[in-house]
Amino acid sequence: MSSLYHDHIQQLTSTWSTAMTACGFDAAVVHAGRTHDYFQDDQGPRFEPNPNLTQWVARDFIGQEDCLALANGEPAKLFCYRPVDYWHAEAPVPEGLATDLEVVTYASLNAMHTALTQHIGQSANCCHISPEPANDGANWATGSTNPDALINRLHYQRAFKSDFEIAAMREASRLGVLGHQAAAAEFANGGSEFSIHMAFLAASGQTDLDVPYGNIVAVNQNASVLHYQHKDRHVGEPLLSLLIDAGARSHGYASDITRTYIHPDTAKLGSHTMAGATFAELIKRMDSLQQTLVSQVRSNLDYLALHTTFHRHLAQLLEESQLISLSADEIFSKGITEVFCPHGLGHLLGLQVHDVGGQQINADGEQKAPPENYPSLRMTRPIEERMVFTIEPGLYFIDSLLAKLKAHGDCVNWDLINALRPFGGIRIEDNVLVTESGCENLTRAAFATL
Repeated sequence: MSSLYHDHIQQLTSTWSTAMTACGFDAAVVHAGRTHDYFQDDQGPRFEPNPNLTQWVARDFIGQEDCLALANGEPAKLFCYRPVDYWHAEAPVPEGLATDLEVVTYASLNAMHTALTQHIGQSANCCHISPEPANDGANWATGSTNPDALINRLHYQRAFKSDFEIAAMREASRLGVLGHQAAAAEFANGGSEFSIHMAFLAASGQTDLDVPYGNIVAVNQNASVLHYQHKDRHVGEPLLSLLIDAGARSHGYASDITRTYIHPDTAKLGSHTMAGATFAELIKRMDSLQQTLVSQVRSNLDYLALHTTFHRHLAQLLEESQLISLSADEIFSKGITEVFCPHGLGHLLGLQVHDVGGQQINADGEQKAPPENYPSLRMTRPIEERMVFTIEPGLYFIDSLLAKLKAHGDCVNWDLINALRPFGGIRIEDNVLVTESGCENLTRAAFATL
């Protein structure tokens, strides 16, 4: 990884230098940010550093709030703020992979800022990239804070991954798959949402503070809540289905993986047996549909077109499964598929789970909004080589949305839908790298080797 990281830093230096020159800046100071206490409390959430900084340091945690990096046409210099603190364990200074960066530590913010000013020089046109407000004392540098022109160029380029970033995301996929395998086994053994969550963490070698997003562990009808946030310790009776959406991090880069399972005992559950068989078949069909979509990924393909292709396939599935007694063309044209899957097909992935730039179609910041009937689509820019994004089709039985089907009269098979409601829904999600010849499925490759 060290040689890949060296090349990554050289590439990043060039990207930032080109962007700053185009925007009239000689240097940029990148601020890690700060933690902020909860309302009327003396504690706050975990520290999440500015991703514009972690892109340089190649770690999901760079150490301490208020750290700074200086980008000025050379490999960034990292200024680590390390105050004397007997309340917390001392965070390690980035080392190993960070040997390509100059790292200096300071116990005093004033001393750190003085040294940084000397590095910049008095005549430099310097901007500040920070999560803190422009009038915050942390934004001590002269010049603008978070200038749109520069931010747009940096966000646009974030979509194209270096070899180091790709290697990190392959490892994040491996760790995530280890967790998913353990979670599936725990569910099959009769585990609760909480124990399934804990099995995922243990197998992936993570804590709740390490995961790139809060795990979605949804048993039975909870799977119809797209971002279900609880971890029920009670094992519901009977156990029917599990939807688990959970990922891992490597060097700050995320995986985002979803699988749906039916419990092996469903065939013994009397009234749920027939519905269980149908749901199991729907999982197989959705898995096949997802792989068909992945096989179509290539450079210069319009992601919106791929999203639309998914809805046409979903319409065919709804017809063939006899959930809706209309032709697939009618189901699609009437927008009925949007009732069964209200979210987008996927999103860019990287330092952030929903990575920036998904609707940005050029470096100047021009945006392409999703169409009115697909408002939740996060990815609208053309697919290009070295992008990593998710492909995550879904099929859900969501009460508030199913109510809209009443307008379509007798074409809705309410008996079957009501039988499937207790199973919640299905989502199959893989992470895909666009290559010169098509794509590499990072998720399936990890499942195949573990």
